[in-house]
Amino acid sequence: MNSTLVLTFATALFIIYASSESLANIARHAGSKTKHYSLGLMLSNQVYSVNRINGFLIAPLLGLYVDSGGGEELLKLYAMIGCVASAVLLSGVFRVWPFLLRVGANLLSGIERNGFSFESVKGIISGGREGLYDFASKDRDLIVIFAQGLITSLAMPTAFILNILAIRYPAYQATLVQSATVISGAGNLLLNFYIVPKLALAETRGTPDGLYFSIMVGKIFGIGVMATCLILII
Repeated sequence: MNSTLVLTFATALFIIYASSESLANIARHAGSKTKHYSLGLMLSNQVYSVNRINGFLIAPLLGLYVDSGGGEELLKLYAMIGCVASAVLLSGVFRVWPFLLRVGANLLSGIERNGFSFESVKGIISGGREGLYDFASKDRDLIVIFAQGLITSLAMPTAFILNILAIRYPAYQATLVQSATVISGAGNLLLNFYIVPKLALAETRGTPDGLYFSIMVGKIFGIGVMATCLILII
């Protein structure tokens, strides 16, 4: 089996996985802007669920690369390429966030009117939801930016980092690979006990825009800078 081809496929899946997760934030943001909170969370969870299927494929493919005799340097290079490419795509999503938010808001309004049917997706682009979000007027929360960056840098490239270490320390390969759940759990603790409650409170008060802005900046900083540096120094 061509190990380089396996690694290329795994990296492509990683880029899609890391960048498309932001669509779940857009869905939830649209729910808060249209007051369809439950529908926004439902759509957000659906995006997460589909994306997790993609994410679950990455670790086995990287494991196959290692088991096929793949080298550490190539894996490290592809990991950094994946992180930088993900940051670029996230920046693209960030740039068109107002448009995507309008699409999400129109979709949720269509679902509220017509249920889950073809009618609910008609007019999602042309619907009148302009002016929902203006980046220029939003405050930055530096703590949220750093916290989200830390979560992203821990959770997203975990499979790459642990497989790099598994090649370097083959005697502890199983222990290292199984440690993925511990690292992801640490990131989820920070997410669920700091960022999510703060975001829920801001949504309840009707002022979530600055936090969504900060979360997105944190994701870009985390995957593009913090994760890349972490991979570079290990």
